[in-house]
Amino acid sequence: MVRNSLKSVSCKDRKETAKYLKAIDSSITLDEAERELNNFAEK
Repeated sequence: MVRNSLKSVSCKDRKETAKYLKAIDSSITLDEAERELNNFAEK
């Protein structure tokens, strides 16, 4: 998921975006994933 999502992100933003996507992808519960997604959306 992370690799394919980063194809549309500029090179300078990839590292930070990957950090957020990995946090979402590795979430154990749905609530945790939603919280991480909201953190990503705020940035």
